[in-house]
Amino acid sequence: MILAPRLALCLLVAGLCLFQAQGMTSSWDCCLSTKDTPLSLYRLPIFKGYEIQNFDKGCSIKAFVLITRRDRKLCYPLDSKVARDFKKALDEKKARNGIKVLRKRRPSS
Repeated sequence: MILAPRLALCLLVAGLCLFQAQGMTSSWDCCLSTKDTPLSLYRLPIFKGYEIQNFDKGCSIKAFVLITRRDRKLCYPLDSKVARDFKKALDEKKARNGIKVLRKRRPSS
């Protein structure tokens, strides 16, 4: 009967370690620096969206993050011309296309 409390303790410790590890990975996706290199809007089709990186996500800098269709991330300063232009263009593109809702297929009888 001593085995049951030990097993419970081991499971608790393993769960806490897993919880700790998951919390730490969020900062790995942060931009560590930004570059203000020019980027033309004709490249808009290769981007699927953007994120605004803030301190509340565990990141050390604020940034405008462009996300490509291949899930690559480009980091720009929040106040850059690229950030303003692409934010406006991607918001307009999203408004034009609307939100696409996938309908569930009915099972054929």
